Amino acid sequence: MDLLSEYSSSFSSGVTKSHGTIGHLQIRLVDPSRPVDRRPYSLSASKCEVVTTKVRELEEAGIIRSICSPSSSPVFLVKKKDVSDRMCIDYSGLNDNTVLDRFPLPFIEDLVSRLGDVTWFTCLNMLSPDSSAS
Repeated sequence: MDLLSEYSSSFSSGVTKSHGTIGHLQIRLVDPSRPVDRRPYSLSASKCEVVTTKVRELEEAGIIRSICSPSSSPVFLVKKKDVSDRMCIDYSGLNDNTVLDRFPLPFIEDLVSRLGDVTWFTCLNMLSPDSSAS
């Protein structure tokens, strides 16, 4: 953890402007003529305000952008341990109409043997403000 503390200025503490692109996500649909159109979940006025603020932050950071689409998925909020809200999207309707890609998992023994004598190894989701190292 001393290493992380020493280079803490290299990490963002929130949603920030993206400095690159990951690529475009392409979702193949079982039936492309059937848009996934789910009704929004009921949210109180205060929760709607939280969602609007979070969406605005993501737009300003270049993570999402506004589009016109016949498809929609409902948004809901989940309380985090620090009592702040995490915005979640229910993509179950989209999942039901998605062609599944097959990516077989490697054997754990093969992965462990590739580590060899390394001292440090980790996996961090650097694009999510909710990432944490432990």
